[in-house]
Amino acid sequence: MLAIIEDRQHSGFLIKKVRFLSIGDIMPRHIHTGRGHLTIGIEGKVRSIVTNYDDVIMGKGGIVFWPIGTEHEWIALEAPSVIVNIFII
Repeated sequence: MLAIIEDRQHSGFLIKKVRFLSIGDIMPRHIHTGRGHLTIGIEGKVRSIVTNYDDVIMGKGGIVFWPIGTEHEWIALEAPSVIVNIFII
């Protein structure tokens, strides 16, 4: 099942909250071409499969910076899991 994504803009930032309701839920493989972003683990545990890099496993409080052009996807390892992506706009 696909993760649920909520977008919100606030003070020059785009914030994408991603909810994984079941183990195995995914955010499909994608690339951000316009800007890099931070991902912060809020709840649960997720795994990111990253093209040309080691996989990233992140839990609550984890932070990852994604440079422009880094291809990746997310898979929930625990349910529920929540991550937040922060982009400067």
